[in-house]
Amino acid sequence: APFVGIWCDVSLEAAAARISRRSFDVSDADLSVAEQQQTYNLGDIRWHRIDSSPLPPEAVLAAAIRLTE
Repeated sequence: APFVGIWCDVSLEAAAARISRRSFDVSDADLSVAEQQQTYNLGDIRWHRIDSSPLPPEAVLAAAIRLTE
């Protein structure tokens, strides 16, 4: 089967909310890391892009729909 890439975008507001809910998490990314990531020029992304700002079930559904297109 051919490779199919899924790129997950997230709004800064959603990322900040997720970061604020973390406790005893292995990630050292804090709000400053999320803010920095928003400034990156990622260029032309040709993968299927989904908005992963919603709750995980909605993001998974969006990815599944993209895979069937």
